[in-house]
Amino acid sequence: MARTAIREVREETGLELIIERSFWRGHESASQRSVEMFVGQAVGNLKLQASEIDEAAWFEIDDAIALDLAYRCKDRLMELKAERETA
Repeated sequence: MARTAIREVREETGLELIIERSFWRGHESASQRSVEMFVGQAVGNLKLQASEIDEAAWFEIDDAIALDLAYRCKDRLMELKAERETA
């Protein structure tokens, strides 16, 4: 999935994704979708592919936790925050 994420981010945003590691993988049985979260950086100038993305934004981890996110992302972000605080 990492290669797919790198390719899709590049195609849809113009950014190069530098993945440090996979953070979480999950599967939502109701929608038959798999989700993988990565820790990393996005490098370059944002240029959205209008046919694919309405908007993009970057958030500090606390601000991201406060959002209404799908796929239990809030739980995963809280785990990442706790991991970083103990490191």
